[in-house]
Amino acid sequence: MEFKKLKIFAGALLALFFAASCGEDGTIQLPQINVDTKTVTIPAEGGYGEAPVNLDIPIAWSVEIGASWVSVTPSSGAAGKFRLEFYAEPNNTGETRETKAIVSATGLQGVSINIVQPSMEVKPDPAISLSAQSMSAVAAGGEFSVTVTSNVPWTARVAADWITLSKTTGDAGSTTVVVTAAENKAYEPRTGTVSFIADSATATFTVNQEAAQKPAEPEDLGVGGGVNDWGEGGEVGFEQ
Repeated sequence: MEFKKLKIFAGALLALFFAASCGEDGTIQLPQINVDTKTVTIPAEGGYGEAPVNLDIPIAWSVEIGASWVSVTPSSGAAGKFRLEFYAEPNNTGETRETKAIVSATGLQGVSINIVQPSMEVKPDPAISLSAQSMSAVAAGGEFSVTVTSNVPWTARVAADWITLSKTTGDAGSTTVVVTAAENKAYEPRTGTVSFIADSATATFTVNQEAAQKPAEPEDLGVGGGVNDWGEGGEVGFEQ
């Protein structure tokens, strides 16, 4: 067993020896791992790196990556020249992620390649709220201010033509909207609603308005058949 290990080690040394070359001054230059870039950026939406890594290596090699979210093709090979393609799925973490890929070969100093992937913009779940849920207006009409707070842009939808708004759209943040109820000339109270919509989130504002007052009915003057100062039953009494 020990002899077998010794043979493998000796084979690696021989490979290095034959891969070595002499410089102009006659010194022996050991082989090394050559790459044309040491940083790879992968788009936030995922895919392959913006450019491959060109690898030139004199002996067998392999690549180890420090994170599971990125892969490389090819991940190993014999001596020669290669194009290393790094791939990752979309980054939805909300943060830039980084790791390292180490190209190694027996007896040679490994080369580290930085892998960087920015994060995609992470949209929050839509949410919207109102400072009040309803208002009451007299028959003559009235107005009410309500604050709309949302984390995404919103629009308003009015379900009654007698209700108007000072604003029907807004951006993320807090916006004051004036809700106006027109005069109610009917003798019945009425109710209308306003829906504030932020994507899939909705908040409802209710407007309640009083009825118009009916005019007073005229009084009965009692001409004929009524009781008066001259007698009962509507007849004038005379003494005989």
